[in-house]
Amino acid sequence: MDLWARRLAELGIEHSGILPSQHESGAQIWLRDPDNIWLEFYWLNRDFFVGKLRERWRAGRRTPATPA
Repeated sequence: MDLWARRLAELGIEHSGILPSQHESGAQIWLRDPDNIWLEFYWLNRDFFVGKLRERWRAGRRTPATPA
């Protein structure tokens, strides 16, 4: 993300800078293309999502199975 933000600045392209996403899920940079359409560069925080999957898996293992 740092490289993208720096490159956009070098090219004189207005952008939001690096913004954190909600819940530590990643980061993003917003900008507009020449036709004024919003674009977003997005980075996902892999560790955040892996942690969430582990929490869900562990919670499922702690919950006793209910009879069908």
